[in-house]
Amino acid sequence: MNAAAAAHARRVEALASELARAGGTVGLAKGTSNLFRDRASGERRRLDVRALTNVLTVDAAAGLVDSEGMVTYEALTDACLAHGVMPAVVPQLKTITLGGAVAGVGIESSSHRHGLVHEAVEELEVLTAYRQCKVDFFTYVDDFTARMGEDEVDREALRKALAGFLKANKLNADWDGIEKAPNEALVNALAMMSPYGPAEKQAMLEAPDLKTRAEILIAVTEMDLAKKRTSGDTGLQ
Repeated sequence: MNAAAAAHARRVEALASELARAGGTVGLAKGTSNLFRDRASGERRRLDVRALTNVLTVDAAAGLVDSEGMVTYEALTDACLAHGVMPAVVPQLKTITLGGAVAGVGIESSSHRHGLVHEAVEELEVLTAYRQCKVDFFTYVDDFTARMGEDEVDREALRKALAGFLKANKLNADWDGIEKAPNEALVNALAMMSPYGPAEKQAMLEAPDLKTRAEILIAVTEMDLAKKRTSGDTGLQ
């Protein structure tokens, strides 16, 4: 972790600690405001975010900027121009913050190519338990087509690997049900039930198609069987 990232982590940790200290409605204590309407009155705690005004990195080659939320678009644009690039969408107000533009639809500023401000964001760092990312599922679009790629699965190799696994671990199976199962159901069920580790399970989960998932399952099973033969392992405990 470089110095800028470490300093940012400390600022975020301090902010999270401040947020956790008390409940109730929370407002932001910040250095700029572009609010064009009356703000509702009422008591609220002020979370001081004025320190989060740093552009951390500009990767011109990748087209990515890592920035804190209270950076104004004036400062963000200056940081980008120093690397020969510009933000994908630039609102009309130079003191609007990046966080404000994302949360407030960038006062409806948009780009014909990139859309609204929030549509150009790859990931948000938040103080919740879950990451918030812009995710592209296009690689897995075929998952929505039932039984896609079944004909490409080497069923005999899969059957052989399964039989070897069952024999090595002294297990029985409903072979009548296995023979009747379509390739998609069989491959996915075996992948889910397999006793392998997180890395192997993740590789099967991320396989681009059914054929590749079956091949990974067969390869992992064959390696496991080979290891058992070498070590004299008698099977699952």
